[in-house]
Amino acid sequence: MIALPAGISIDMPPIEVGCPRTVRSLLGRVRDLYEAIYDRYGLEGLDLINSVSREHGMKIANRARGDGPPWTIQQIGDLIIRIYSNINTDGSVEDYGSDRITIRVNQCPYPLRTCALCCAHTSMEQALVEALNPDYEFIIEKSIPANDPYCLHVLKPK
Repeated sequence: MIALPAGISIDMPPIEVGCPRTVRSLLGRVRDLYEAIYDRYGLEGLDLINSVSREHGMKIANRARGDGPPWTIQQIGDLIIRIYSNINTDGSVEDYGSDRITIRVNQCPYPLRTCALCCAHTSMEQALVEALNPDYEFIIEKSIPANDPYCLHVLKPK
């Protein structure tokens, strides 16, 4: 929080109002940056987004797993659900089993408008899953940018 001088006050929205607005704004800014990179640099820009996203996923996995054993599908699914919840993603878990976890996302939190940017962005989740347990994979079976009514993010054995 920013400390204000004595006698100065600023009306702030309650956290349950201000935080979701701020998250939406930041996610929109990420999308705008992706689009600007892609518009200016084409496939090289897309490769850059993909590379940075993968590195980010691997960093998260290394912090979460450390030197521990490979994670179970439920542990990985729980982490992805927490990540999505942290950015106020609207969706639901449709499958939660030992061979498949499916997360339905009703509205893209960014919102990404092209499949190319969606694939480059979600390479974060792919790298995260691979680093937590190479026996599993993360795929997108449905995608809003592909004109599906919702996204379907799937974690399953390879």
